[in-house]
Amino acid sequence: MAYLCFENRRKTILERESLAGSNMRQKFNERGIFLGVTKKATVFRDPDFKAFSADGKEWDGYYSAVKSAFPQERLYSGPEESLLREVYSLRAKLFGDRPYSALWDGAGNETKVTGIDQSKLCERVRDKNTLVFFLSSPEYKADFSRDLKRASDSGKKIYVLVFPDDPVLPRPVTAESLASGVRYVPLALKGQSGVCDLEEVPYDADLADSIDRNDAALIAYGEDGLISARGLRVPADVRVRPVGLFARAMTNLFTRPAVSRIYVPAGFDITPYITLKGRTKLTYYHLAVLAGEIGDRAYTLTPEQAASLAPDLFFRFYDDHIPPVRSDGEFDGNDLYRAAELFWQKKLSSLKGIRPIHACFDKKDFTMVEPDWNAAEKRDHLLVDGVVVSPGTNVRVLTFDGKAVSPREYFYDERGNKRKIVTNFTFFFTPKLVTIYNELRRDRPKERIGGFSGTVGYSLFKTDGKRHETIPPYAKPCVAAGKNGFTSFTFRAGGGRVVIGGETFRWEKENVNEERGNITLYTPLLSAKDEEKDPRSYVLTVGDGALNVSIVGEEILCIRRGDVTLPCIGAVLSLKGKEAERLERLLGAPDPDGYYSVGDLAPVITMDKPDDFTQEEWDSFDWIVGGGIKLIDGEEEINEDNYLELFRAEGWLSPLSRQTQETDQHVISLQPRTAVGITKKGELAVLVYSGRSNVSAGANYFEMCRAAKLLVPDLRSLTSFDGGGSSVFGLVEGKVFTEINLPAITNESTLGMGRQISSFIVIDID
Repeated sequence: MAYLCFENRRKTILERESLAGSNMRQKFNERGIFLGVTKKATVFRDPDFKAFSADGKEWDGYYSAVKSAFPQERLYSGPEESLLREVYSLRAKLFGDRPYSALWDGAGNETKVTGIDQSKLCERVRDKNTLVFFLSSPEYKADFSRDLKRASDSGKKIYVLVFPDDPVLPRPVTAESLASGVRYVPLALKGQSGVCDLEEVPYDADLADSIDRNDAALIAYGEDGLISARGLRVPADVRVRPVGLFARAMTNLFTRPAVSRIYVPAGFDITPYITLKGRTKLTYYHLAVLAGEIGDRAYTLTPEQAASLAPDLFFRFYDDHIPPVRSDGEFDGNDLYRAAELFWQKKLSSLKGIRPIHACFDKKDFTMVEPDWNAAEKRDHLLVDGVVVSPGTNVRVLTFDGKAVSPREYFYDERGNKRKIVTNFTFFFTPKLVTIYNELRRDRPKERIGGFSGTVGYSLFKTDGKRHETIPPYAKPCVAAGKNGFTSFTFRAGGGRVVIGGETFRWEKENVNEERGNITLYTPLLSAKDEEKDPRSYVLTVGDGALNVSIVGEEILCIRRGDVTLPCIGAVLSLKGKEAERLERLLGAPDPDGYYSVGDLAPVITMDKPDDFTQEEWDSFDWIVGGGIKLIDGEEEINEDNYLELFRAEGWLSPLSRQTQETDQHVISLQPRTAVGITKKGELAVLVYSGRSNVSAGANYFEMCRAAKLLVPDLRSLTSFDGGGSSVFGLVEGKVFTEINLPAITNESTLGMGRQISSFIVIDID
């Protein structure tokens, strides 16, 4: 070999086996290519496909080839790099060069560095007299060609790694036209050894001599180039725009992927610090900041040593807004995670109007223990973070219909500079659930939904002097806030009215899911009668012979003369007789299938208050959000004997409710969780239970109650909301959001980093 790599270099990094116990293990997500394989289905997405083919039949063949190549057991084994290489190979066999030519920039425009910029150090790398060029991704071909010509014109000794049998990367015939006096080194690609095996560079005496004289460097382009630049005998200059999860984890460029130029010194290997399933300790962003202050010495430090120099840089880990080497944090002890934990708990304890919660339980007897932040194996522990908020504190709810939002990105762009505590909140309708919803309506295209990802329960907000209300789909608990403090209650649809185009349609409680008179309101709670039916194929039609208005949130999905499918996330207003005639006068003529053009019509919904409130109390609420799972209600608490009946009463077992869940909520399992409670004093308690990690196993509903009552003894109610990878608890300070809990790994985020979510609870401190 050419001694390009040290012999102790890690052969591969993204071993699928290392993700055992994580939901990441059955999902492959690199360079935008997603592959999820279960016993029930194979889900495959390749965003580049539309760039080179508009033929649906070609896609069918591509999908079938991928599905055949990756059965479930295959996905569980081997390194991530080899899986990506095989997808690329399937592309090449089916489409030749088409997948890649559309990505090449033939204009020769220089790629602007907008992310990590270590140009000064990288230019020093290029001072070497022997340069090895490695183009691992074709979108950098313009940069590669420009730099290769400059190096050739300067009289340097140049090697180019070429791939004779690969359509993605330069072949000898294409490379020879780029510069003269270049040596081309054929590099074979071995499926089980990784995408780019720099260990397999054939021996070349002159190159080996240059390396031994410390007079050679690697010039790499693309994600594979970045990942391969580890444990090398030469320094590297890498230009990359991270897209895949591992490359983003290496660079800390999560919320704003940007073209970066990264310096990697000889002998350095960052991959032991990037475990994905474990918490990341060090990234090239952190190293770039430190190297800008102390030079190459930054690459010789352990993460703990680096944190002692710049605590704030490591305590606010998943952020790339931190200015160079601040030290307002205080490094306490020799363990980075423990030091960060103490720092943030001290910070939370100094905030006025809130009582912070932080505890780790040994679940065998629920005694409190210290978190084992560096646990190499799963611990049966439960990490809980949260806060108890006094009634006078301003608490907001932010929802983002149609999209999910990163709390880090959102609060950096939010106006003002006030401190605030942020957690996730409500269940939301995910893209996967949208796909399932629309597939069940494949023969009713007018009844499908677009990119809706809003909340799946009742909501009432007062914004800009206007009231925004939805129809309660089920009988699930709500949390409310207003001038009289916080409260919780269960709310199912009773009487109410909808105004459409200036016409008011009123129904009474007895008209809900019962056809009495000319107006009926159908809610998905009607499907509770079909509890035993399979939710994967379940469709319930209502309103035969009537004029039906299908409503989702604050939008009209469709209006039809004839039956419609009952939405699992909305309701149907069914009109007959004169009531139907009043609306039809606004609509014009229907199409042949009975559907009317909705145009700009929108419903204005007002629900009757629950019987337990006076009208004055009801009108005093600033916001109400529902759709949770009641765990504690006064003296009643969920337990192993009553949990199914409680779920049934709220509607969770109905097949339409189960269509709003990627995983059945009534199944007792250990998961990350988020819960909102009310104390006997009217305080708001927010608790986040971390899970799916060696540090914290997660909680089931019974354990949530036990921990909550130990931490907040005077709770009078507790409601579980969205959990899993969404569960996050953090502090915004100076526009920078920092996770306090330990969020689970997802397809978009590494362990410890909050992912994009569709709603936040925001507790304003200042």
